[in-house]
Amino acid sequence: MLRVATLEDAPGIARVHVESWKTTYAGLMPESILANLSLEKRTQNMERFLRSQPEHAVTIVTEEDGCIVGFAQCGLNRDLEMDPAFAGELYGIYLLKEWQHQGLGKQLVKTASRFLLSHALKSMIVWALASNQPACRFYAALGGSSIREREIEIQGQRMLETSYGWNDLRRLAS
Repeated sequence: MLRVATLEDAPGIARVHVESWKTTYAGLMPESILANLSLEKRTQNMERFLRSQPEHAVTIVTEEDGCIVGFAQCGLNRDLEMDPAFAGELYGIYLLKEWQHQGLGKQLVKTASRFLLSHALKSMIVWALASNQPACRFYAALGGSSIREREIEIQGQRMLETSYGWNDLRRLAS
């Protein structure tokens, strides 16, 4: 079941975030980064995000048997100056490993796209680690076009990100 997240969902979202980072990014980023992930800090960050979430942004969760197994967040493009062709941004999408490859990720992206369209945001960009080939293939399979790359820093470690974009979300949202 997909639904809009509430403040009470913060611990479940944080658990998915931490667990999915550990499984998805193992071998793609230094082990020290993954070892330093804190469920408590992630929960606090998620609570803060959900409390201050603007009306043009949303966190969507997917539940199975009453437990959050994945989530997506989207809203205004946070870097419109660099990517003016994309009004909206998929900030992130995370699923527990055992729930991947079952169509839930696609449902989350479609729901996020519908939300953006409902707020007159007709295009979208998403960023992924360039080395995260499963994510890159996922976005390409959903019709995302490769846009550009950038270097980011996480806990002092430099990594390359790549972006995918959709100029018209209507097809993705259908």
